[in-house]
Amino acid sequence: MAEPIKPTRPGDACPCKECQGRLKVYCTRVNVIANRRIRYMQCDTCGAKPERNIWVLPLEYAPARNY
Repeated sequence: MAEPIKPTRPGDACPCKECQGRLKVYCTRVNVIANRRIRYMQCDTCGAKPERNIWVLPLEYAPARNY
């Protein structure tokens, strides 16, 4: 049985083998109609983006940031 694909999360290792960076959220979009927050990730060192660089959360689990 195939192991399920682990979703990409902030803090995961960079997808580039040569880089020691970590993934961070670089952009967030809110889809009010679908009631979802979509977060896009890239490496904080080299800027590489993993194949699955999207993290989708229901809005109730992803409250707005306090500035």
